Amino acid sequence: SSGINAEYGGKKMVNGKNRARIENSKTTNSLTLDPSEVGDAGSCTCYAKGVGTQDEVTITLVEGEGSDIKITRKKSALVCNAGQKRRCVLKFKVTSKEIKKKDIVKANARICKLVGGRQDCEEPKGKRGNFKRKFRNPSTEDSGQYVLVYNDRGVETESAAITLAIN
Repeated sequence: SSGINAEYGGKKMVNGKNRARIENSKTTNSLTLDPSEVGDAGSCTCYAKGVGTQDEVTITLVEGEGSDIKITRKKSALVCNAGQKRRCVLKFKVTSKEIKKKDIVKANARICKLVGGRQDCEEPKGKRGNFKRKFRNPSTEDSGQYVLVYNDRGVETESAAITLAIN
């Protein structure tokens, strides 16, 4: 079959696993590590096979200025009822080996709705890396995917999305 396969750190890369996204089209093939991390420095070998042709290339990922910020979400999906009195809350945790907890501040964070890019971004509530966005009296218009974006010295790290459904 045609397409691209890759090995990284001696392991075969599988689309959708371990941050790997492999895309094949009629004219291009690509491997994306998303998010890439400072620890990704090393070699990746890509094998491309097309109709009657085959090639391989080794790419060296170079460690540069970066951030070791990690963002985890409390849940991958949250369901709330429209107009509910009980709070509907998206929760994220930001951690770093380089930055003290007390220095992981909400001023560097935004929780954004994803609609063809980041929109409706707000500074979250919280401190010491524990951040949340509350929806009081939510409506169906609030439904969608939300991410936390943390800016560490000009390097943005984006979380995986939380899907919010308002019934």
